[in-house]
Amino acid sequence: MSLNREFLINIALLVMINILIKPLYIFGIEARIQNLVGTENFGLYFALFNFIFLFQVVNDPGIQNFNSRFIAQGPDKIKFHFPRILGSKVLLGLCFMMITAFAAYLIGYTFVELKTLALIAINFFLATLFIYLRTNISALGMYRKDSLISALDKLIMVLILGYITWLSPLQESFTIYWLIYTQMFAYMMACVIAFIILLPFIKESWIVISWAYMIKLIKQSAPYAFVILLVAIYLRIDGVMLERLLDDNGLQAGIYAAGYRFFEAAGMLAYLFGALLLPMYSTLLAKKESVASLATTSLRAVLVLSIVILIVTLVYRHDLMYFLYDDATDYYGIVLIYLMLAFLAVAISHIYGAMMIANGALKALNIIFALGVLLNIVLNLWLIPVKGAEGAAIATVATQWLVTIGQIILAHSQLKLQIDYSLIVKSIVFGFLCALSSILWHNSGLYWIISMALSILFCLGISLLMGVVDKSMLSLLKKEDI
Repeated sequence: MSLNREFLINIALLVMINILIKPLYIFGIEARIQNLVGTENFGLYFALFNFIFLFQVVNDPGIQNFNSRFIAQGPDKIKFHFPRILGSKVLLGLCFMMITAFAAYLIGYTFVELKTLALIAINFFLATLFIYLRTNISALGMYRKDSLISALDKLIMVLILGYITWLSPLQESFTIYWLIYTQMFAYMMACVIAFIILLPFIKESWIVISWAYMIKLIKQSAPYAFVILLVAIYLRIDGVMLERLLDDNGLQAGIYAAGYRFFEAAGMLAYLFGALLLPMYSTLLAKKESVASLATTSLRAVLVLSIVILIVTLVYRHDLMYFLYDDATDYYGIVLIYLMLAFLAVAISHIYGAMMIANGALKALNIIFALGVLLNIVLNLWLIPVKGAEGAAIATVATQWLVTIGQIILAHSQLKLQIDYSLIVKSIVFGFLCALSSILWHNSGLYWIISMALSILFCLGISLLMGVVDKSMLSLLKKEDI
């Protein structure tokens, strides 16, 4: 089967699964929890979550990206390396939890906050363990199995938390700890199922603890670790800085979290592209084949999805915010505008970032990410005290576009890709027509959810008529294996 066709089939499967489950969790469950516990309390949870994310490099020093590329280029290597990497992840997880707790103590978090932070850190370990197991499944070529279990953790959370927060009389006494414990259970169950899928390929013992192997693994994946560290800083430090720089009991962090929820939900779809493309790019590059066709196919798909999501969210921003949050104001919508503009950059960057990781261009990537970190911190220090959540969102837009443009330039330079000017023009015109269509539907007098659904359908129809999604992409889905 051609990789282009395999990519399209699996990205369609991934998108369908994740559109059904992950947005339901983020908007139906997380937003509900924010209303139940209050914006300030959820803002503190959001800040603690982002603080832990800054130390993610200890929990996963690039192992996921390294493993996707490494196993995809030699599937037989999993027999020896899987149990040793699993053992290394356990050791790194313990180090991660201790370092995170110590750092939190140093900057002045209270005992209650430290307790919450420790529980969230355990969930981080389990979440990354699930992703690591999935990288083996996809690297072994089982793309569809990986797609099917990609949202398993969120499905379990939706079922349990959906009942508690919407149907159970316990919702009135709901605390943030219920969210944390449910996440813990869901991640454990997802890990067990992913492990069962991999069992036939594991010929040695399930887990081998080896400090020597772990040190060697860290050295090999060190360039990936810097990628993880730098990306974590410029993606997550804004939530921490909002809570630390402003004396408002986490209010601005909570408002930012309300908008960030859309950015994160949309970003999950974009991440799926990168996660699926990395082993495919690695396979092509290992065979000295061009990635241009696969890159073009994936870019067309991601542009259609991201432009539609961007335009529709911007046009319906106030409707969405007032519908989801009990204490929403127009200010929530302003923050959302900037975050969704940043999302478009993130969506494009996943196509080129995965390509550069597969090509081993980590030094150049790290320079780009380091510049992004510097810009993000400087802008946050300047804008947060003045504009609060809006300032953090502006910093995010500037940072994401700097990083994305840098990745595009790097990819075209190293792999000699051709610039598709027709796709650029089509995308701009497509965006304009989507905006016009969405505004007209928004002002049609129909109930906003109905008009928003019609806006999405019209935008997708426009993409077909304009050829942003061309016939060659659609025909690939119908072909037999080749």
